[in-house]
Amino acid sequence: MRKFLIILVFLLVLLFLFAFYIEPQNLKVNEYTIESKNLPLNFDDFKIAHFSDVYYKDNIEILKKAVKEINKTNPDVIVFTGDLLNKKFDSKDKDKLISELKKLKASEYKYAILGDNDTKESKEILEESKFIILDNSSLNISKEKLNSLI
Repeated sequence: MRKFLIILVFLLVLLFLFAFYIEPQNLKVNEYTIESKNLPLNFDDFKIAHFSDVYYKDNIEILKKAVKEINKTNPDVIVFTGDLLNKKFDSKDKDKLISELKKLKASEYKYAILGDNDTKESKEILEESKFIILDNSSLNISKEKLNSLI
């Protein structure tokens, strides 16, 4: 029984280390090509970049890496889908965070959908970073619609 408890504690410690120190630095970039007869031809090479679950606390280097990787793809639209800040976020880092998020470049628009952990401060940061907040709303994206909004 004692051996079982030691193994259980060891596994819980590993899980804790993974959840709080390894996984937050695990940046994944996946590219998918969507081919459909239902998409208009003018959507050829149209790129949408999506990111979420930043849980920013104080490590700007991780965010800088993500911004760099997103910008490398030259997206037409960037979509952030929630959970910008860690509960331990210190407001003194707000300007640093806004400055980095402003560096995200989309040829058309940057949209954000707030997550269940996002606060009024998250919304303010995203708006100041030039994201359009889709709050209880939706948007059909077409190049014609995007161009008509300009």
